[in-house]
Amino acid sequence: MTGIDIPISRLVNLFETKLWNSVLNKEFNGRIYRNDKRGIVIPEKHIEGTNEYREILFNDKLNALCFFDASGTITNLSDQPNQEVRIVFALNLKNIYPDLSYRATEEAHKDVLDVIKKGLIRGYSIDSIDTGLNAYGDLDTSKLKHYSMHPFYTFAVIVNIPFSYQCQL
Repeated sequence: MTGIDIPISRLVNLFETKLWNSVLNKEFNGRIYRNDKRGIVIPEKHIEGTNEYREILFNDKLNALCFFDASGTITNLSDQPNQEVRIVFALNLKNIYPDLSYRATEEAHKDVLDVIKKGLIRGYSIDSIDTGLNAYGDLDTSKLKHYSMHPFYTFAVIVNIPFSYQCQL
């Protein structure tokens, strides 16, 4: 493993161990593959141990779904490479924050941002948060239903992450 996959893997591991530990049915995925099918960009994940890919989007049977879209331009190649990464979360707020009687969107943002801040090496920047369909950027959203109707909530944290092309395991 090398490049942007190293900090992404670090964040996936932290999300799995630090986010919403009492909640079942969570899926924290790494980097998705952007498969262009006739001008429509389908986010897909590799099925480990196979040559197969599966489309990945909002799934209302999960309480938390996360994936990384590292499609941004890689900059600063002569010094410290850097890439914009969209970290997408689709959540069931009622099941993640059952003790709160209101829509806990800000709690979700805070929890995710806290883990990102602890998990990335210096030089990263958290640039913005996109919500609703905007969270998916240019990915196909035609199959999404209830993506942001309570108790469901979708958002993406846009982060610029420095990395190295040296192999580190």
